[in-house]
Amino acid sequence: MKRAKNRINRMLLFIIIYLPIIVFANNSCYYLRDWQVSRIGENGPIDISVSTSRISGVAPLSVFFDATGTEGLGYTNEGFFSGGANYMDATFAWDFDADNNDPSGNYEKASGFVAAHIFEQPGTYRVHLDVYDSTGETASEDITITVSAFIGTTYYVASAANGGSDSNPGTIAEPFLTPEHALTGPHMQPNTMILFRRGDTFYTPHFWVWDYNGPVIIDCYGNPADDKPLIYSTEANGAYATFSLYTDDWRVMNLAVQSGGSTYNSGTRYPTGINFGINSSHNLKYRTEEYSLGNLPMSPSGNYNTIAECEFYNVNGTGYTTTSDGDVNDGNAIIGNWVYDKTGDDEEHVFRLQGGSRYFIANNTFGPNILVNYDATTIRGNSEKVVIYKNRMEGWIQAIWPQNRDSASEYQHHCIMDSNLIIGQGLYDGDRQSAIAIRAKDIVIRNNIIYNYQYGVMISDDTVVGPSQRIKVYNNTFINPAANDTFKIVNVDEACYNIDIKNNLMLDIAGGNPLNTSFLEVTRGSIFNGESDYNMFYGSSWGVNPNLFSGSTLAVWLSSTGNDRNSSIADPQLLSTDYSNTNFCKPQAGSPVINAGGFTPNALDYNGNLRDSSCDIGACEYY
Repeated sequence: MKRAKNRINRMLLFIIIYLPIIVFANNSCYYLRDWQVSRIGENGPIDISVSTSRISGVAPLSVFFDATGTEGLGYTNEGFFSGGANYMDATFAWDFDADNNDPSGNYEKASGFVAAHIFEQPGTYRVHLDVYDSTGETASEDITITVSAFIGTTYYVASAANGGSDSNPGTIAEPFLTPEHALTGPHMQPNTMILFRRGDTFYTPHFWVWDYNGPVIIDCYGNPADDKPLIYSTEANGAYATFSLYTDDWRVMNLAVQSGGSTYNSGTRYPTGINFGINSSHNLKYRTEEYSLGNLPMSPSGNYNTIAECEFYNVNGTGYTTTSDGDVNDGNAIIGNWVYDKTGDDEEHVFRLQGGSRYFIANNTFGPNILVNYDATTIRGNSEKVVIYKNRMEGWIQAIWPQNRDSASEYQHHCIMDSNLIIGQGLYDGDRQSAIAIRAKDIVIRNNIIYNYQYGVMISDDTVVGPSQRIKVYNNTFINPAANDTFKIVNVDEACYNIDIKNNLMLDIAGGNPLNTSFLEVTRGSIFNGESDYNMFYGSSWGVNPNLFSGSTLAVWLSSTGNDRNSSIADPQLLSTDYSNTNFCKPQAGSPVINAGGFTPNALDYNGNLRDSSCDIGACEYY
């Protein structure tokens, strides 16, 4: 019945909202200015405004999109987020290839007030954006991105055994020999392609590339069955990177990079592999393989740089951005990367954003075998407008909090974690203790599935940032598979306020320790400064009415605080609690989570499906 109801509702929605767009399409009013694409009018109160990093260029083309300038977004609780940031309460659903120009394209759909995509093949792409605000209003917009094929001069690089020499002209018959010669010098002009021979190995001490602007493509040639060309360095703590690019509009693709000779150099912090320097822009690192490194270059500095579909393993330190006076890291993305087997003597983070604005972190896999001394994914420094979407994160804490507790510049705000799968590994001490930790302001945690953690979301006071505030936690699913273990969903410091907790599902499938099981726990006090409702809790071994709220039962909590009036204890009847199953966390027909939630500004579920007007509890809507 719900499927039929959804179908009818969407048909009516299409007729009411989209038919006028079809009828009056030829009268649409657009303007282009400073890379701004905006529609004026027709869609009702929402005035979509999308800034793009660029609207044309050479394939593969990375483009960054920012919809935070959209106006007319309604709100159900005026002024909840600071700065009038109603985009925090909206859903922005992107289709980067609405006409399917590239049938083999990856990650073509996303959600976020900022987003990014790599257009791999030449063509004209229609990017379609649907916007849903917190009152249920909707609007749409199309943006055209034109991607051209490379036209220019190609040079080749091969090992000495295959004829390489830096005295050669760089033709396929007489290739260059060394990376530093191939990537510098008078031949480096816009519209240049440098190809390294597959299966060959190239040594470099380390080098920097300055002021050679693109479009430039660094790629490989030769038998596709051969390994990626390998560039390696024997530096150990003597250089920050194997090579660093202080350039604009470069694409570095299909290379392998390692340091320390042929094996991992244990205990070293540097070098990284391929690094984008501060003040570089519009660069793309694409499908590289970087391993046996002292450091992990996972977080691009500069402006409008992207790291996509790369593979990182057997690395030691941290992947991070950095800034110096006057530098800004802005409009960057990491998409579809894989980090695994991260072990060594000085393990730090998997991803660290150390001061940056407008970052899109999506579709990455962090794990398995992730060992770190600190939090795995961390948003710190002075960072804002970060979207963390559809990642698989295994082990350790995902944190939005300061690094330097003595610095007033440590302020994280206006960030969202949406539709991530966060899995406690249980491989190392402490790697399943806490899933998400917040010492920040204006944060949304929604549609996430958090599996096998003792603590789900910890919201804390901080000596520099102050009490966390304006935090929304809704439509998440928390699962405990560990018998006789601590299972606590939300832990909030009494000093924190404006905390909104709704439509969350708590499921204990193995039988947690009843003395250490709770849904909402207030620490360093007893007063909860927020609102909690429409949540569901279930444990097969629980008593009838367990103490789920700071030592109180649901009935006592409701009576004393007025919160959770519509919350309940009931078996959610999910199709699967195995995260390798395609039906993971989806409700069965007749599940009590169906239509049991309250309204939240959340138009999509964990699987990217549209939610209907009667919201389900948990991360997955019933279909």
